[in-house]
Amino acid sequence: MKTLSLFISALALSMTAISAVVPTVAHADNVTPGSKAWADEVRAAVRGNLARLDVVDQAASPLPHDVKDTLALIADDQAQVWADTILESDFVAEEDVQVEAVETVQSRSQFLGYRVTYSSIAVDTSTCDPRLDITLCDKGRIVESSFVAPKLDAWVRDESNFAKYVSNNPELAAPEMADSAE
Repeated sequence: MKTLSLFISALALSMTAISAVVPTVAHADNVTPGSKAWADEVRAAVRGNLARLDVVDQAASPLPHDVKDTLALIADDQAQVWADTILESDFVAEEDVQVEAVETVQSRSQFLGYRVTYSSIAVDTSTCDPRLDITLCDKGRIVESSFVAPKLDAWVRDESNFAKYVSNNPELAAPEMADSAE
C-alpha cells in the first residue's frame, strides 16, 4: 500500500512539472456536449443562407448591460487564440479587444443568438522593422466575428470571418474591403 501511495505521489508531481513546462493551448470556441446542437444549427443556418442577421442599434434598442458585458468578455476570450494564429505571422496587436458590432441571428422565426464582431488595433510588420521604428509600419486592425448562443453559454467563430488584418491605408486594404467601401 505504501508503494502505491508513493507511486501516486510521484505521478502527481510529474504531472505538475509537465503542466508547468507545456504551455496551455488557446481554444477559440466554447462548445459543450449540451451546446453542440446549437453550434451545428447556427453554422448550418449561416452556410445555407437561412440566417438573418440584424444589427443591434445600441441607441434605439440597447442590449442589457449584463448581455453587453458578457459579449465583451467572450470577444476578449475569442481573441486570445490570435496568439496561436494571426499574431504568429507579421502582425502585432497593440490594444485591448473592442466590440465593433453586435447582430441578432434568426433562422425562420427562431432566435439563434448573437454574432459579435470584435477587433484590436494592430500593426503589419511585414515591410518594416518595428524594433527600429514602428511608426514606419502599416497600421490597421485585426477583425474577427463569433456566434454566441442565446443564453451566452456557448460560442463559435464565424467561419466566414476568421481573424484578418485590415489596413487603415485604403491602397493596402484587401480587395473585398475596398469593394464594400464603394
